Amino acid sequence: MTDGGRAFLVFPRWVSNPYLTMLYLAAEADGWNFQGTTSLQGFEHHAEGLVAGDVAHVHWTSPVLAGCETDAEALARLERFRGALAGLRSRGAHVLWTVHNELAHDARFPDVEKQIGQALAEHATVVVQLHEHTAAAVSTSYRIPPEKLVTVRHSSYAGVYPDGWTTEQARAELGVPEDAYVVGFIGQIRPYKGVDVLCAAIEAAAQRMPDLALLLAGRVSAEDAPLLEKLLPASVPVVEHLAFVPDEELGLWLRATDIVALPYQRILNSGSALLAASFGTPVVIPGSSTLSAVYEGEDWVRTYRADGDQAANLADALVEARTATATASESAARFAREYTPWAMSRDFLAVLDALPAAAPRDTPTNQVLR
Repeated sequence: MTDGGRAFLVFPRWVSNPYLTMLYLAAEADGWNFQGTTSLQGFEHHAEGLVAGDVAHVHWTSPVLAGCETDAEALARLERFRGALAGLRSRGAHVLWTVHNELAHDARFPDVEKQIGQALAEHATVVVQLHEHTAAAVSTSYRIPPEKLVTVRHSSYAGVYPDGWTTEQARAELGVPEDAYVVGFIGQIRPYKGVDVLCAAIEAAAQRMPDLALLLAGRVSAEDAPLLEKLLPASVPVVEHLAFVPDEELGLWLRATDIVALPYQRILNSGSALLAASFGTPVVIPGSSTLSAVYEGEDWVRTYRADGDQAANLADALVEARTATATASESAARFAREYTPWAMSRDFLAVLDALPAAAPRDTPTNQVLR
């Protein structure tokens, strides 16, 4: 239990992000006072008001360098962020960091992003990892002291989104052929997610599965939209919604899908995989990746070789997956029920309960605390 009234700063706190809502359920019920911001300036401002025993929880680092056009601007932002972290620790406040990504996606200043990660690793009271492969996966960019690591797994989204469709109803509403084998990609569409590989794989797989169909649903930038349209396979039906998918419609798209393809080029964690499982939808991901290590042994997760001709390898995996769709779907649904949002929030509250009333203060030289 908290001692009443302790402040909790979330950075960045995107109100539309369901993970943050799920993570903090138990802590909010326990009495922590939450505030949030999405800008570095806001983080600096709110951090100044935190005192001994309060918590600043950093998630994604992209806002630190948002809008920077030059190396000098990026380095200046880095120093401001370091200063805010050092100020928090000097006042006895706790800094928590959850490592969602090795670096911010599509980072313009990767070397500075690495320094941001190292600054967080040094100043954090606790570093939260979503799985035990995290420290090794990010080790070429920064070092996380092992004594600071705690694991709070990313839960499924079981019970979070409406789920009122049968497969037949969902396909009828979206205009998908009822008897098609449907590959889905649901979520924000960005270059690092490998949609080019997926589209080429669909073309190749369609030669062996003429009833194949592709669903694409998610926001795409104005810059990437024309390129995506050129990539779309011409030999299969494509149902697309290249815009934000409202929460109440996510289940519609996933219930219409037989398997979700996630051909991510480089990624540490995937909420999309867990979202798919929450609707009993299996996924296919690159092998020899951090994600494949995380889900090793799960029969709702199929992998494909990430070397050589990736599109051909993904096509092979999609063809092979068709024979086990029903059992994989049951396995995915069972997996989602095993670790729910409420369970994750209770595990995170246990991390907060283990914090001392006041954090150890950084030394003047900002050495890594042991």
